[in-house]
Amino acid sequence: MRLRIVLLTFLIPFLPQAANAATIEILGDYPLIYNASIGNYDAVQRIINRGAKINKRHPDGTTALVEAAKGGHADVITLLLKHNAWTEYKDVDGKSALLYAAERGHTKAVYELIKGRADIEAYDKQGLTPLIVATRNNHDDVIKLLIGAGVDPNRADFAGIRPLEWAERGRAEDIIELLRAAGAQ
Repeated sequence: MRLRIVLLTFLIPFLPQAANAATIEILGDYPLIYNASIGNYDAVQRIINRGAKINKRHPDGTTALVEAAKGGHADVITLLLKHNAWTEYKDVDGKSALLYAAERGHTKAVYELIKGRADIEAYDKQGLTPLIVATRNNHDDVIKLLIGAGVDPNRADFAGIRPLEWAERGRAEDIIELLRAAGAQ
């Protein structure tokens, strides 16, 4: 038992580096995707300038734009969109960059993707839309952006659950008010 505690005490400072090493191992042969995933704007710019394929897919189904959205790297998203990154691409889970950004509450990333004409009604394999995932995760600023962009506040997922019901389930009074003001039923 004492040996385990000593080992854990020794290893804890290295855990973030181990996670980074795993990311490098997974995305290392895809430098654009890797650097987008960590938000390294300068590296992404250099790689693009060298002629990288903006929409190249990793074997696991991800792209640079999807990875930048997952991390909320709005500046990298803007750069990728400037070079015609596909906003409508969906990964193996059926999730678009906008859906990931909305789900994780990355308001600036959501704003850039909406500005870049991402489909605000895109849904994943479960019928979850950016509005639904933002509602489920209580991201009111993202919800405001989506409502301002004209999202349908009554679009249900494949189980028939609408955003307002998700908000009611979570007892999110401020989000319930936002959705009702937008016409949600």
